[in-house]
Amino acid sequence: MSGGFVAAWGGYAFGQLGEGSTTASNIPVTVVTGLGNITIIAAHNGGNFSLAAA
Repeated sequence: MSGGFVAAWGGYAFGQLGEGSTTASNIPVTVVTGLGNITIIAAHNGGNFSLAAA
């Protein structure tokens, strides 16, 4: 993956990853692309899923 995207991974019983399915993923799944001028960030919600932008 190159910069300008948001990726999500983790549990997915309620559609947390935002990519249109309900399948859990232990590897990052790209959910948004085409972003510019962002700083690398990461977020974790306490056990169900995580997000990262680069």
